[in-house]
Amino acid sequence: VSKGYARIAGKSLRLGVQAVGARIRHAFEQGEASPGQLVVIGLHGLDPVAVQRSFDEA
Repeated sequence: VSKGYARIAGKSLRLGVQAVGARIRHAFEQGEASPGQLVVIGLHGLDPVAVQRSFDEA
C-alpha cells in the first residue's frame, strides 16, 4: 500500500496517488501546499536506502 502527494510544475492542485497491489489511482485534488510526500506500507524486502537514493537522483 502506498499513498502520497506530488506537486507538479504549472498545476495549482496537488496530484494524489494511491496504490494497493497492482491497482493505482491518481487524481488532482485540493489540499494544502506542502512538500510532496509518499508513504509505503508493508513491502517485505524493500531496501529503503535504495528507494531514497532513486528519489534523490531524480
